Amino acid sequence: MKNNVSVNEKCFICNGDYQYLLSHYDSLMETSDKSYDVYKCCGCGLLKIFPEPTLDEIKTFYPENYYSFNSATPDSFFEKLKDEIFNLHYKKKAQSVLFKLFAYLFKNSLKTIPLTYPKHGGKFLDIGCGDGYWVYKLEK
Repeated sequence: MKNNVSVNEKCFICNGDYQYLLSHYDSLMETSDKSYDVYKCCGCGLLKIFPEPTLDEIKTFYPENYYSFNSATPDSFFEKLKDEIFNLHYKKKAQSVLFKLFAYLFKNSLKTIPLTYPKHGGKFLDIGCGDGYWVYKLEK
């Protein structure tokens, strides 16, 4: 029974101990039948897979049709709409009246907008960054 098993590695965030939480397989993308053991840090709650998959294994996790591989071009309607929703949320000047109207109509369609505007020089962690949209926007 694994529920009392821990690993020797310490948490890189709080230096806490990891304890086995669960084993699971890729039930979302179904790219692998392999099962992975997930451990939880007893200090800060960070979840981590042990042993860590190799880079070659990670590459197989995402099918060729994964959404972030097929991102829209920066000048596409959808990308401009996302930018305008971002501007509306943070009360920045609209790029166009038409997109401002669309942004207002669809302002609740982007559920992942950070609640507060990041402070200059602050840190931002995007877990599961997909196509990197928020990393790109907040970098600017």
